[in-house]
Amino acid sequence: MAYDTGNAFSEPNLAKVPLKNNTDRFGFDFTADEVSYDYCIPVQVLRKRELKWNRMLKKFDKFKKKHPDLLKSRCRKGIPYSMRGLAWFHLSGANIMEDKNKGLFEKLHSQQKPECEKDIGMIMKDLHRTFPKHELFSTPEGQTTLQQILTALMAYKPEHGYCQAMAPVVATLLMHMPVESAFWVMVMVMESYLPSYYTEGFQVFQIDCELFDMLMSVYAPNVSKYLQSIGALSVVYLLEWYMCIFCRTLPFSCALRIYDMFFCEGPIVMHKTAISLMKLYMEKDNNYLNFPTISDFYPALKHLPEDATHETVLIPTILSIKLGNKLLTKMQERAAKKFKIVEDSRQINRMQHTQSITNLANDDGGDTSDEGSVISAI
Repeated sequence: MAYDTGNAFSEPNLAKVPLKNNTDRFGFDFTADEVSYDYCIPVQVLRKRELKWNRMLKKFDKFKKKHPDLLKSRCRKGIPYSMRGLAWFHLSGANIMEDKNKGLFEKLHSQQKPECEKDIGMIMKDLHRTFPKHELFSTPEGQTTLQQILTALMAYKPEHGYCQAMAPVVATLLMHMPVESAFWVMVMVMESYLPSYYTEGFQVFQIDCELFDMLMSVYAPNVSKYLQSIGALSVVYLLEWYMCIFCRTLPFSCALRIYDMFFCEGPIVMHKTAISLMKLYMEKDNNYLNFPTISDFYPALKHLPEDATHETVLIPTILSIKLGNKLLTKMQERAAKKFKIVEDSRQINRMQHTQSITNLANDDGGDTSDEGSVISAI
């Protein structure tokens, strides 16, 4: 695998990692029987794009303000691989955060608070499970960099704790930029792009699931009605799609294209991507009728076909979805209200169950020793 050593962001974390010969262009183990999703761009076109991005990033803030539509267009075409890490760094605003907080990352990842021991234990278990077939994370050196960022994120946002979905996103960033830069980009994901997504309870994520259901009823009504009829819940499959920003769902070359647009346009890209996948896989030829139960439907989404996930098919479909931020904001407000009504109803039911359990316990002589565990189960 050849790396561009002229850019500190191109392959920044592989200096101490022994490179393998049998990897694809992204660093993943490659075998002859694997389907290649690589979309080959002519070298001349790629070089022109690299030069454009190089010039643009040198004066990024001015370019972003003066040519926002051109910036969006270039992100939608795909950021050249050699420029991708630096582009994400600037698109997200992480460059500003890192500049304002010199030295903070070093302090954070070295902190080991007793109250974080449980989360640290989970992180250690997840290290070898995060992209184990990638040459960076199949080594102790690569896993250490991942651990440093996840530990630092806990120290930076102790109220959030650790969420397993954070690891694949951080790992994707680490493949493209230095450790500290990846940390600050992830901070921007957690604070600006997907605020409160990774907190306990996942309330904002659940609201986005309500939003997705609304969007499906508009953009793929037949599929939406059918999934309701079989009792399919979007929260089941969106958990991985949204919280990992599709890096565990799509071929990696396509996932990177989603990240290019996500860092430029925001969460609207996730919703368009999810709708597009459902349209390409389920709506096409009424394919949803081939999944009569949720036992058939959920596993099918774990094995999305190439004609739904190849970047030459999926990206144009995403761009064809007519959904603007104004409409999305209105629908988000409706989704939040609907979620609150449902949650209020659930809370009332929990309180009623709790009161019933207490009454039963009192009738049995006041023994409430198991009350806590029963309430937790509810």
